[in-house]
Amino acid sequence: GMQMAVIEFARNKLNIKKNYFKESIVTQILNLNYNGKSHHFLIDKGQIDEVQTGQIVVDQSGLAGQVIEVNKHTSVIRTIFSGELYLTGYVKSGKSIYQSLINGDGRFLNINYFNKTNKINLNDEVFTTGDNLNIPKGLRIGKVKKLINTELNDFYKVIIEPASNPYKERFLVIVK
Repeated sequence: GMQMAVIEFARNKLNIKKNYFKESIVTQILNLNYNGKSHHFLIDKGQIDEVQTGQIVVDQSGLAGQVIEVNKHTSVIRTIFSGELYLTGYVKSGKSIYQSLINGDGRFLNINYFNKTNKINLNDEVFTTGDNLNIPKGLRIGKVKKLINTELNDFYKVIIEPASNPYKERFLVIVK
């Protein structure tokens, strides 16, 4: 029913390998800014649904966040906007791939120090490297929005516009 439709839609749209979505769980957002923590959601799935800390959450556009706490019937998700979100991703520019650490800042995602010798362009796409157990490789994170000079002459700060907007969704998919 509804559950399969949401998963199928997200899977097709994100072009994620089927095996990642075999066990996926559709979850409903219960509450935003959980306990006043900025950019945290409470969702309606937990231990009894076999949700695990570290699993990632997507909407149909890309990476929406990560599970950071699991209770019996609910869990807490840190969204991609959270300043506490860190993940390894890569910028794909033409045939080149540049791996970088990415973190949230409340509005966008950032790569704080990106070597200027790496030639990237605005609107280049950014994906997950899949360097950890819970995160598939090649999941869309967003697009390069701005390159800002830093105090280190050889480095840009890269501002990434996330593909996902978890605040517009009622349902998200936990990828297992």
